Amino acid sequence: MKDQDKTKEQLINELVELRQRVTKLEAADTERKRAEEALLRAKAEAQRRLQEQIVLRDAGAVISSTLDLETVLNRIAEQMGRTVDATSAYICSHDQETMTYTVLAEYISPQACVQECVSDLGATYEEDDPKFPEIMQAGQHFISFIDDPDLPESERAHMREYGAQTVLYITLRIKGQLVGHTELWESRRRREFTSGEIALCQGIAQQTAIALENARLFEEEKRRATQLALINEVGEKAASILDLDRLMPEVTRSIQERFNYYNVALFLLDEECREVAMQAVAGGFEHMAPW
Repeated sequence: MKDQDKTKEQLINELVELRQRVTKLEAADTERKRAEEALLRAKAEAQRRLQEQIVLRDAGAVISSTLDLETVLNRIAEQMGRTVDATSAYICSHDQETMTYTVLAEYISPQACVQECVSDLGATYEEDDPKFPEIMQAGQHFISFIDDPDLPESERAHMREYGAQTVLYITLRIKGQLVGHTELWESRRRREFTSGEIALCQGIAQQTAIALENARLFEEEKRRATQLALINEVGEKAASILDLDRLMPEVTRSIQERFNYYNVALFLLDEECREVAMQAVAGGFEHMAPW
């Protein structure tokens, strides 16, 4: 039927039907776009998770590659800094008794500012802000911004001295106990670390805590083995050297050398005089011996 032969009502109905078709097509196109966006998000999330798994696997490989703690921690610091494109990264240990922390490892990127390039390795700092250990104990991370009006002035001065604009702190815990923390510095701009970046760094931090615990256990076993070897050595000397005046210097020397002490002195108690007398000395103070 030609359009001129159609009634007004028919034309209106066809127009309504056409509009409905257009609406359905638009809805289908919108749904398609949503599906495409969801697919892209899913792919991005899958890639992010894959990257996380690769990073964490690499961190685990670093830990298992050597028992040398310094090497492990420096590699992990570099990996963490590169992963989130930080200008520098640090791994620190905590001493709860002295309220201090010591820098055990560091990574300074080529993008770090001049002040930031000054090495902090081995430096020990006092925790001037009493809230710092409380915050570290309470949570797994926190972020400091140099322009934060509530930032303690001591921390602001430290950040200003080394050029930091933003610092991300992540705790290191062993069986729930705080043993240290990591720091991710950004000196190029004020930076909001994403939840994904923080989660990834927390995963690496856990690997770091494992490395610290492994090193502690290794040192304990090493020290225990040294103690057992010393006991055997002293037993052998005691069995072969019957002269006490010869035995005591030998035992003192063995203790000093086995544990790498600077100085070891052996005293005996004279019960009649109620005094102690030096019988042997080995190490740095040998020249001060009275004989």
